Amino acid sequence: MLPSRRAAQLSCRHRPGQAMSGPSGVRQGLTVMVLCAIVLSAGCTSLLLPSAPGEREIQAVIDRNTRNLRRLQVGLFQEHVSKIMGRPQRVEVYPWGTAWLYRTAKRTGTQRVAEPEFTPLVFDRTGLLVGWGADALSEQVKRDEQRK
Repeated sequence: MLPSRRAAQLSCRHRPGQAMSGPSGVRQGLTVMVLCAIVLSAGCTSLLLPSAPGEREIQAVIDRNTRNLRRLQVGLFQEHVSKIMGRPQRVEVYPWGTAWLYRTAKRTGTQRVAEPEFTPLVFDRTGLLVGWGADALSEQVKRDEQRK
């Protein structure tokens, strides 16, 4: 006995949990794939492009560094200074020692971070803090040049 036309139509309809076939199923599948790609790529952009610190983060660093500078005293070793100040934002190495630079100011309207925005902590070759600030750094550089 051959199935009737109505029975054939009923058996071809989509049932829940069954894969879709035909043009509408392909279209739905493509739509789902495109949406997934958009969602995944939006989430990955933050991983691929490093975000710059915001104004609040920068100001928090400046405030913390400025507050911690008040706790320093000449004669501390680098290890102790590191415990007080944390990691420096920059390190400069010289023949006479090192300078750790900490951000303590922010110019408005500039894209780049300028040198005056940093306070150098000046250490001799033994790792002893000999001073801090732009004047301390320039004095140490002058002393080194005079020795040559």
